[in-house]
Amino acid sequence: MTIFEIIKAKRISAAIAVAIISCCLTIHATAQMANEQSIPKEIQDQYSPVLQEKLFVHTDKTFYLPGELIWFKIYAIDGLLNKPSTFSKVAYVEILGADHKPLLQSKIGLDHASGNGSLQIPLSVSTGNYTLRAYTQWMRNFGPDHFFEQTISIVNTLKESETDTIKKIKTYQIRFFPEGGDLVEGISSKMAFKITNSHNEYVDAAGVIINQQKDTVLHFSTLRFGMGSFMFTPKKGEDYTAILKLNAVTIAEAIPTVLKQGYVMQLEDASAADLRISVTTNSKNSNSSVYLIVESHHLVKAVQSNVLLNGRTVFVIAKKDLADGISTLTVFDESKQPVCERIYFKRPAAALNLVLTADQKQYGIRNKVNLTLSASDAFAKFTNADLSMSVFQTNSFQTEQYNDIYSYLFLSSDLKGSIDSPEYYFKNNDAAATDNLMLTQGWRKFSATKKKASFEFIPEMEGHLIKGKVSNKRDGSPVKNINTFLSIPGEHYQFANSISDSSGTVIYSLHKFYGRNSIITQTNHSIDSNYRIDIENPFGDQWNNNERPILQLSADWNKDLLQHSIAVQVENTYNPDEKRMYRSFKTKDSLSFYGIPDKKYFLDDYTRFRTMEEVMREYVGDVNVRLNNDHFAFKVWNEKFSTYFDDNPLVLIDGLPVFDINKIIAFDPLKVKKIEVVSKKYYLGSSINEGIISYSTYKGDLGGFELDPSSIVIEYEGLQKQREFYTPLYENDDQKKSRLPDFRNVLTWMPDIKTDAAGKTKLSFYTSDLKGKFIAIIQGITKDGLAGSATLHFDVTDQP
Repeated sequence: MTIFEIIKAKRISAAIAVAIISCCLTIHATAQMANEQSIPKEIQDQYSPVLQEKLFVHTDKTFYLPGELIWFKIYAIDGLLNKPSTFSKVAYVEILGADHKPLLQSKIGLDHASGNGSLQIPLSVSTGNYTLRAYTQWMRNFGPDHFFEQTISIVNTLKESETDTIKKIKTYQIRFFPEGGDLVEGISSKMAFKITNSHNEYVDAAGVIINQQKDTVLHFSTLRFGMGSFMFTPKKGEDYTAILKLNAVTIAEAIPTVLKQGYVMQLEDASAADLRISVTTNSKNSNSSVYLIVESHHLVKAVQSNVLLNGRTVFVIAKKDLADGISTLTVFDESKQPVCERIYFKRPAAALNLVLTADQKQYGIRNKVNLTLSASDAFAKFTNADLSMSVFQTNSFQTEQYNDIYSYLFLSSDLKGSIDSPEYYFKNNDAAATDNLMLTQGWRKFSATKKKASFEFIPEMEGHLIKGKVSNKRDGSPVKNINTFLSIPGEHYQFANSISDSSGTVIYSLHKFYGRNSIITQTNHSIDSNYRIDIENPFGDQWNNNERPILQLSADWNKDLLQHSIAVQVENTYNPDEKRMYRSFKTKDSLSFYGIPDKKYFLDDYTRFRTMEEVMREYVGDVNVRLNNDHFAFKVWNEKFSTYFDDNPLVLIDGLPVFDINKIIAFDPLKVKKIEVVSKKYYLGSSINEGIISYSTYKGDLGGFELDPSSIVIEYEGLQKQREFYTPLYENDDQKKSRLPDFRNVLTWMPDIKTDAAGKTKLSFYTSDLKGKFIAIIQGITKDGLAGSATLHFDVTDQP
């Protein structure tokens, strides 16, 4: 049994679960480093691993108009093993504008390491590039740089484009990245650079480095994707400037500050099997010890210590010891402080091989398309996989460019910003271009000190967690040790309680909470009437500094945009109901949180009384009704000891706890469908209830029951209900001759494709009335972590 299975079986708190997971991973890391007793404990402590999650989102396409649906599938990945992860059960998806304000937000349930959903673009949206991002609550502990991000473009043809006001003259920027972190006087080091324009597009160019005497020190030029590198030895007392000329624009950029003393590292291939890492320093401790830690996927893979000889030493690392993808190499000085850091990319040895074939290369309108898919590993052995597929029309603005899961997991997810053509680094053995990418967009890995995550956010391992804060109504101060309750009334209501901690925080655990509902929070008003509960927004409020490219509209798009706009309006006019079809949700368990009650009373089986007091006294023999000074109280029969409990039971109506029994007595019994009684002690969190009495109305809507004035009622969005992708059938002549127009530019969206034991499956869908070029993109991952994608092109014409 894995640690995660133990946590679920024991149903321990999420906070304790975090501690157990961290402890287990620390033991694993310690075992890895046990053979390196010479490595100081101060360094080991900085590498205690914790569970890392990655999310990858496959969208149906990348270009949209208002009124269209964005279809997507989320793949949850264990960042340590690069395999599907069932750790979190909820993912958060947002569409953010340039000001980081959310255009759309949704919570997506994750089941068996994946989930899918859709977002409809509002008609009021402005034209521009937007960021689709996805994360879990656990991922928030490590900052927004670890979130999945993808740029999507939206053009509102009915509104003036904000991008029309962008100045036509482009400006340019060159940024320099010394290998390992810093330039040091008198030490030769590699300097990488990247050139971009004001639209955040890469620019290929050449330039020179000059000193303060205007003498040219060296020439440099880009290699690929606006990036390049050169060797550079800064001299003592010299200042340097880079000069470039681009389209009659001259750029002068100062070289990064040169340290008088410091450390420099240089990584290079020692052979096909080994890496050589040279460390050089001009510090006073030129004969001291230095340490090298190599980390892959947040696990330590290699540790070495050397002694500097006249300020220089060399480490050799076997490439086979590194995991596929990104590895971080950090050099520590004798005082155990990190002084140099850089990353290295090892091309993965294996990928999921997906082969997608069609029964034809060309189809007519309203024709059936039959596809065959096969999945195999690097040894041509067929394997089953979890996959998703989109088939959409390509044109002047919607190209076939897409993020693929393979390059994201092994490359893009560990680098900063958007990677130009990430597939290039997998298809081409271009060591120089790859190293330039590591030195530029991977340079953010360097830090003066290693920071550990604070674990402020608890993982949602069983379902959605709603977080709130209990405060004093008078001064707003947080209040601890207050028992609070959250209810979502309904036929299958949800109920949870939580006791506030020292900061006033309460956390309610809900399972399979879908759609928009009213949630009611309250304390026990009879003893805690001076407090209020405020529910927190579960979405992230931090953003990274990644620059998003500006959407540049082209006159060449006008014809295609007009056709696309007409098609969207036709689809929304003629098929509005089909776009609002949702998958039926089957309740996992129709039982209440307390399971099977000891007694159940359906009031329609009895002669109806006009008062609830009569009902309770005449029919519900397990409950003793008491009246003292005009205040009613219930006592539940204790089956175990054949007597009534001394304390009050938990009383509910449609899942809402009731603390004033007089309100139950005054309630109309004709609105109550059934009464359930639990005749034993029930432990709910840290509270003990001497029995439970639960009333259910016919509609599960409280039947007009009066809420206490101190109760807080808010509208809250649970997990997203899944839409069904609509595709018409054209199986016979009558269907093909239907006069209803079909202008779908996304022919099909299949988020839940599974291959069989032989690694194969057959897929089919129908073309629409649109003619042109179409592409099918399929991608996914196996349970063993093999990821891959495949594309297929075909045409739709008047004649097949």
